Formats: sequence, structure tokens, C-alpha cells
Amino acid sequence: MNATVTENHNSQSVPRRQPVVAQGNQFAHAFKSELRKVLSLRSSIIWVVLMTGSLYGFVVLQGLFTTEKAPLNWYDLTTGTLVFMLLAIVYGAGATAGELGNHMQAHSFLTQKARWHWLSARLIITVMFVIVNYAVGLLVSLLVAVIMPKLEFTGGDIKFAWIPAIYLAGYALVAAGVAMITRSRVAGLALPLVWFLVIENLLIAFGSTYEIAKKLYEFSPGHAMQDLSMQAFTAEAPAFTVAHNVTVLAVWVAVAVAAALFFNSKRDVR
Repeated sequence: MNATVTENHNSQSVPRRQPVVAQGNQFAHAFKSELRKVLSLRSSIIWVVLMTGSLYGFVVLQGLFTTEKAPLNWYDLTTGTLVFMLLAIVYGAGATAGELGNHMQAHSFLTQKARWHWLSARLIITVMFVIVNYAVGLLVSLLVAVIMPKLEFTGGDIKFAWIPAIYLAGYALVAAGVAMITRSRVAGLALPLVWFLVIENLLIAFGSTYEIAKKLYEFSPGHAMQDLSMQAFTAEAPAFTVAHNVTVLAVWVAVAVAAALFFNSKRDVR
């Protein structure tokens, strides 16, 4: 009897602490939180240097080692896009998997009314980070092409400059989605890279022999990226080619993001 009274007394004297949920627009709070993370992390400075340098670095090297005056157009300024793409994939997967690794999403679940808030904010910040760094790197490349005496900027079609920003952001989202689905930084990095760098090359090799390989390649994101960056927006490209490539990229991104949001809402926090 005394033990029961003591137990009841202790349970009443120590009330259970309830999570404190911020008032107001929950998504706005989540977005501000994710933005502060990116702006406060020292690793963000390293990513800025790597991403922007992957673009203007090629222009600087060309200006230093070319023997004759080299004309450059907008397409030439995007020579480092492949390196930037690899960095975008690594950043997209690492930023999302890092939140899972240090259990920061658990804190978000305790302070936000819906689980999708933190992940949606994280994905938007990832897209913004990639696009802003691409724009800065491209502007620095342009400045280098104008300033260095051995280089001459000739202009050209500016579409070749802004089109890569679309699929670079898409690649980062796909990598972030894979990292969220698998809960693994390694899988988030490896699976997109294996597909883009290995599987698609195998599809090209077997495309002439097997019709299914040719069809799969036509609906792969790498094929859509190449068409958009090289010929889809030129006068010779038919309108359906542009629509097809944009649709392929949109579907890949939509599936990755939707799957990430679904698994984020259903899985328990570890």
C-alpha cells in the first residue's frame, strides 16, 4: 500500500515534459532553421570554393596556358559543369544523410507539427545552394574571360549558361532523395554516380544491339541532360525533344522527392 502511494506521488510530482512546438508558419520556421545551418557551417565555405572553382578554374587554366588568344562563348564557360555535377550529387546526398546521421531530424520532429517541414526546407535549401554557387562560379568565369589578356569573351547564346542550372539542381535532389530513402550517405553518393557514369554508358554500348537498352537510355537523366545542354534549345531541335527531356528530368526528380517525403513520414527516428 505504501509503495503504491509513493509511486503515485512520484508520478504526480514529476510531470511529463511535452515537446515545444513553435507557433506561426511552421514551414517558414523550418526553412529559417535550415538556412541558418547552411550559413553557419564552416563546411559550407569549402563547398562554395569547390563548386565555384570547378567552373572558373578551367577558364583560369586556359588563360594561363594558352599560346594564342582564345575566344570563349557562354558554352565554353561551362566546361567544368561535369565536375560541378559530381559535387552537386555529393552535396545533395551528404547534406541530407548528415541530418540523419546526427539525428537532427529528430529535433525537428519534436518542434514541428509535420515531418515534411524539415525535409522540404532542406531540399529547397539544397537547390538554392547549388544554383547560387553555379551562378557565382559562372559570373567569376565571365570576369576571368574578360580580364585575362589571352582570353576573349565572344558571347553567344546565353541559354547554354543557364540550362545546366536546371539539371544540376535536379541531380542534387535525386541524390538527396536516394540518401533519404536508403538512410545512407554512401548509397546516396554511389547509386546516382553509378547510374550516371556506369549504367548509362552501358546503355549506350548495348543500345545498337538491344532495343530495350536504347529505350532506357532515352529515358535516362544523363541523356536528357546532354540534349538540353547541347542541342535541345537550338533552332534545329524539334519542340518535342525539349518537352521530352524536360519531362524525363522532372519525373526523376519528382519520384525521388516524393519517395523521400514518404519514407520520412513513415519511418521511426533512430
